[in-house]
Amino acid sequence: MKLPLGKLVPGVAGLIVGVGGLLGVSYAFGGGVALSPQKADTSPLAHDPIGVMYPTRERIVNLADTGILRYLKTTIVLEVFDPENPNGHAKGEEHKKGKEELPKDLRAKSPVIEDKITAILSAKTASELMTTEGKQRLKEEIKSELNKALHEERILAVYFTDFIIQ
Repeated sequence: MKLPLGKLVPGVAGLIVGVGGLLGVSYAFGGGVALSPQKADTSPLAHDPIGVMYPTRERIVNLADTGILRYLKTTIVLEVFDPENPNGHAKGEEHKKGKEELPKDLRAKSPVIEDKITAILSAKTASELMTTEGKQRLKEEIKSELNKALHEERILAVYFTDFIIQ
């Protein structure tokens, strides 16, 4: 069975116009058609914070590079689980200004947290910290070591708000 070219061309053109119209309407109404499988967002900020955001002090540390003096200037924000507010939803004035301090039960351990962070940072070399993977490993190490020092899983995440190597 052979189709004449005169009937085939309008059929293909109609198909193209139909698909184009479907895509256009879909996008116009906020939908969209996934042409490739979508990956889940695995970025560090992909979850809603459920802890207290505790900004640590800005610190400048010597790195462990041999033969050359290298510095790291960084500010770290720790997401800390607060048992007084287990859902992480602040209310009233606390919601407006944010909580700039550790939960009450961890305040006495603040020097331990600060010392542990400084020790971890100063043991690194510039080459270890230059890559994205190196920074991610550092975040995981800080989280793990702080949770060991606190003897419980209180540190939920580690965020760098400044990170400069010189």
